[in-house]
Amino acid sequence: MEHQEAQKISFGRQALNRVHDLNIRLKIIAPYLILTSIVMVIGIYVVTNLVFKSLDERLTNYTLEAGRVVSDSVVRQELTHQENARAIAYTEGLEAALRRQDVETVDELAHPIAVNEQLEYLLIVDAEGNTILHLFQQDGNLETITEPVDLEYVSIIQELLAGGTANVLPKRALGLHPVNDRYYYFTALPVGSGDELIGVITIGTAVDTLLPLLKTTSLADVTFYINEGPVSYTHLRAHETVL
Repeated sequence: MEHQEAQKISFGRQALNRVHDLNIRLKIIAPYLILTSIVMVIGIYVVTNLVFKSLDERLTNYTLEAGRVVSDSVVRQELTHQENARAIAYTEGLEAALRRQDVETVDELAHPIAVNEQLEYLLIVDAEGNTILHLFQQDGNLETITEPVDLEYVSIIQELLAGGTANVLPKRALGLHPVNDRYYYFTALPVGSGDELIGVITIGTAVDTLLPLLKTTSLADVTFYINEGPVSYTHLRAHETVL
């Protein structure tokens, strides 16, 4: 009996010693565990914050660069419009034909240039706003519109005519063509001799033709907003056009 009691006492002392040793270990280890946890949390926060900031900066820079590329592409398109309009305006005999409202001669002089340059839209009016030649591309063919069309859809023509002088810069705008219900990017160039306004030449490119080009050059999805309204044309999906 005495031996069994001695064993029980020994076991109790060993258990107390283990608890005591465990308490000592915890007292030594616990501060390091807490400190390590705090450092780990701070490290995760710093790394995550840096990564997100880096991604945000990259996205912002990419968006700005895409915007610059799109702007440059639109400017190049406008310069192409102006070059083609000047090529037509300076064609020998066109100014005289426009003065006398000679539709056939204007067509003979301007139509080949429109075909050669693959223009999607060409409108020539005289100083009174009378339509002399109206061409637009339909199903791959350049067709002539003979019926009268209200020019209000191209407001820049009205602005140039109202100015009454050829000594002004070309104008540009987006507009909806009333015949085929397509939005175009228009550039209007005054035609004249000195300050005298003889007419206006307007060249346009369909917005849904521009979008794939802008998407390819900018490597970004492009959306056009017209008159500060809802989305008119978008290239967020290659097969979808939102009106």
